[in-house]
Amino acid sequence: MTPLIEYYYKQDKETQKVLADTYHKWVELLDCCISGSSSVGRPHHVRLAGWCGMGQKPVNLFEIPITNEFHVEIHTQGAKTFQLAHDVDFIDIITELNAQFCYEEGIDA
Repeated sequence: MTPLIEYYYKQDKETQKVLADTYHKWVELLDCCISGSSSVGRPHHVRLAGWCGMGQKPVNLFEIPITNEFHVEIHTQGAKTFQLAHDVDFIDIITELNAQFCYEEGIDA
């Protein structure tokens, strides 16, 4: 996946927790990655096969900032339908956000 996610999985549990919490707080400050709105609700955790178990929430490094309306839309329509309707790719968004976070936090991942 991304260098940040690879870096995360090489760390001890305490470092992973701090990194995930820091990333979550950072994402909460961003504008919606779909509309650019500053009215962002709870970040959406993107579920990708192989990166979390059935019924488990992925780690925060898979979060994207979206409005509450988009969050409901994703969970109502499904992620694939949402991405097609809005011409976005969640993997691209995660990759860009992870790189931006590393740059801003000075993480050499």
